Amino acid sequence: MAYKLWRFCDTEEILHTSKAHWLSDDSQLLAYIQFNDTNVPLEKFPVYSQASNMYTSFMQVPYPKAGDLRTNINPVVKLYVAETGNVQASHRLITPPRHLRHR
Repeated sequence: MAYKLWRFCDTEEILHTSKAHWLSDDSQLLAYIQFNDTNVPLEKFPVYSQASNMYTSFMQVPYPKAGDLRTNINPVVKLYVAETGNVQASHRLITPPRHLRHR
């Protein structure tokens, strides 16, 4: 698992923000999202080089495509809550309501 800045797809299309963590008002709890994009197909994007003012290389990024009918290609998303004052405590997995599971 990699902890990193969210890719364009995640920030623009899913979360509408560049953060995937939230602190409670009293700062006692931290909620965070874990994305597993192992099964998501890779898409190739050009990378701009300021040194040459050109797109000189490409990077591959997991990128789910709308309308792709293959199964199990979307990221698996989990929501956890952790106590900020106890780093040894286990992080609680928050399960979605039944009507939202396996969609």
